[in-house]
Amino acid sequence: MAGLTNLLFVVDNFAKGGAAVVVHNLIQHLDRSLFNPMLCCLDETGALGEELKASGVKVFCLNRQPGTDWGIIKKLRRIIKTERVDLIHAHQYTAFFYGGLAAISSRFKKLIFTEHGRHYPDQRNTKRVIVNQLMLPFTARIIAVSPAVKQSLITYEVMPGRRIEVIFNGIDCCKFKTNNHEINKKKSLGLAPGDLVCGMIARLGTEKDQATLIKALPKVILKYPQARLLLIGDGPKKTELENLVRQLGLADKVIFTGSRRDIPELLAVLDIAVLATFYEGTSITLLEAMAAGKPVIASRVGGNPAVVEDGVTGFLVPVSDPEALADRLLQLFADEHLRKQMGNAGCRQVEEQFSLEQMVTNYEKLYRQVLNLWVS
Repeated sequence: MAGLTNLLFVVDNFAKGGAAVVVHNLIQHLDRSLFNPMLCCLDETGALGEELKASGVKVFCLNRQPGTDWGIIKKLRRIIKTERVDLIHAHQYTAFFYGGLAAISSRFKKLIFTEHGRHYPDQRNTKRVIVNQLMLPFTARIIAVSPAVKQSLITYEVMPGRRIEVIFNGIDCCKFKTNNHEINKKKSLGLAPGDLVCGMIARLGTEKDQATLIKALPKVILKYPQARLLLIGDGPKKTELENLVRQLGLADKVIFTGSRRDIPELLAVLDIAVLATFYEGTSITLLEAMAAGKPVIASRVGGNPAVVEDGVTGFLVPVSDPEALADRLLQLFADEHLRKQMGNAGCRQVEEQFSLEQMVTNYEKLYRQVLNLWVS
């Protein structure tokens, strides 16, 4: 192939979630001497989409209607044709559904699908299984972001395991090396310099389990009255979680920050990062916390065991077990040396296995293979 390769990234909602961060970083760091990336959002573009647009990347927003919006397929076909797209990279299943149908109707076989995570509870949908079989001949590669996600695709989507490759998500580790202005950031959050702070960065939604973390806090506070919890994020479960905090008498111990863009600075405030959840692919927030040198406690579900080395970079606990989570919080709050030791180990692990550079290299290699595009 001669000239730039036109890549169309198709996503559902670019306004939230770890997948949006991954795609944003991937687009920003692609080799522009080889690839011309474009972004197509089925729903919202969000702040990350606006950043890409400002940097010169073409961004399309299709304003998908509720239910199955068949008009999306026609819009995608038009973009494929007018922008002379060489390769479609669909992220998450909804984008794959529409991208796959557009590919079928266009007889376009350069389609890659990356699955980042699964809905909770995970289950088989017969209609989806049938549609998958129609789209598979038009799908060049299938990518899962963790071994657990790969197994879900095999079990629930009936996709052939031999065709699924694992490419771990990666992050820009340099963004999380700063501890500048930690005291000022604590003050702005209403925290005292001597507070012991644990926190969870995640959408306040059904698939997460902030309730278990809140329920673990009373036991911790009995020994450490200065313990505080930051819940960073927003979502439909916020009111329910606020009610739980009040019921447990924790109103002065728990801070809801809402959605934030200053994640590196907030991580610097934490002594322990927690991810209590029902399911994960490869959690960006876990990787970011580890890159910031923080010990982590995560539910033993999905892709978390592939990220957290239990007892080395942090602890894995049973899902929805406040007692086990409280015990690990107490263990880490009691031992500053252990916190630093685990934080340093986690930082090294992210740099070695989950760097942005490694992820971008893996995807660029994949694109070249699919397009038969090789460079010296």
